[in-house]
Amino acid sequence: MPDSMPDSTVETVVSSMDVSVGSSAQAQIALRPDWSTLEQQILAEHNRVRQNPQSYIPVLEAYLSSMTADGHIIHGCGQNCVLTTREGRGAVEEAIAFLRQQPAMGALDASTQVARAAKSHARDQRGGATGHVGSDGTSFSQRLSQFGVENTAIGENIAYGAQSAEQVVMNLIVDDGVPSRGHRTNIFAPNWAVAGTGCGDHATYGTVCVVNYATR
Repeated sequence: MPDSMPDSTVETVVSSMDVSVGSSAQAQIALRPDWSTLEQQILAEHNRVRQNPQSYIPVLEAYLSSMTADGHIIHGCGQNCVLTTREGRGAVEEAIAFLRQQPAMGALDASTQVARAAKSHARDQRGGATGHVGSDGTSFSQRLSQFGVENTAIGENIAYGAQSAEQVVMNLIVDDGVPSRGHRTNIFAPNWAVAGTGCGDHATYGTVCVVNYATR
């Protein structure tokens, strides 16, 4: 699938998931976050990094220091669970270099309608599904339309396995294994004005967080 459609209804169709060795889903479900709080925090972290991209450099540097030479993170997905990455340390180093040059963007306002669409997809994936197509075959543009978000440019990011808002945003910025860095592009897209987040349990990765973006 293409990362985007070059028209007024651009859709970034990319997803991010942590690949781990061990029983990460059970460990993460045991530490289930408060979803409503996590959703609010994810939007706050988006605005933090959009308004001050360099503020996330220490976050990524700490993540880099936790990685072994071959890109593994011991206990990175729970006790006795080794988190592996596709690109290793290089993706994190590249993301740090990107943040050093990234200019500030405007903050995103919370949208109840956009958040409801994101939440519906997170709930739909609790059985272990991944990706942007719903179990009923709907695309995220169709989901947003169902919740009254129409005639606007839209985007969607999905993060699997994260336990905190900072981890969600960090993973999307690093965009390990996604050559287009489409998640990162969504986070810093200057045309987005509103966003909404929905998180929930995920049978495979423990957690799923969907972030939808829209213009006004």
